Amino acid sequence: MLAYQNKNGSFTQSESKKYSDILDRELAREFLYKHKNYTQIKFGNDVQIDLMFGNSEGCDVEFLTFDVLNSFKNEGGFRLPNRKKHYWNESPLRDGKKGKWNNEYKDWKVDYIQFFDNRMSLLYTKSESIKPYINNIIYRDVNGWEEKNKYFIKLPYDECKDLIELYRRDEFGKWNKENFLT
Repeated sequence: MLAYQNKNGSFTQSESKKYSDILDRELAREFLYKHKNYTQIKFGNDVQIDLMFGNSEGCDVEFLTFDVLNSFKNEGGFRLPNRKKHYWNESPLRDGKKGKWNNEYKDWKVDYIQFFDNRMSLLYTKSESIKPYINNIIYRDVNGWEEKNKYFIKLPYDECKDLIELYRRDEFGKWNKENFLT
């Protein structure tokens, strides 16, 4: 069994780079298999998409360590790291450390899972719910992060609260869908 990596407060960028997301990928793979009927799920590599199903579908996974539901509601939107925008923008090129390069995900369907509450809760967002908002970029001055990583895609709360799914895990490990976004 994999050990949990618990964290109080938000990750800094250096902590994030050292973080192993193997447990998050395992939990997401189990969730997708049982609740979204994906059967052929493979791990991606360490720096690209986390999970792949087929040739052009996948899911990226994130572990959040702050008060997700209250933060997103109070800020008026759900947020995803802008550095992951290439999963949804359908552009043939993406920005990289050394300029522009081929965007292998331009034709993909990439869903997004955000774990929180020590992995007892998750938000599941379908690719098609993210795509309309990829140019809705906000800036958050987050301590411990490089300037380029302080930008986020914002999915407006009121417009997306019925599109994003909330699941909570019970004491038996079963994920239960909940209605929370009012």
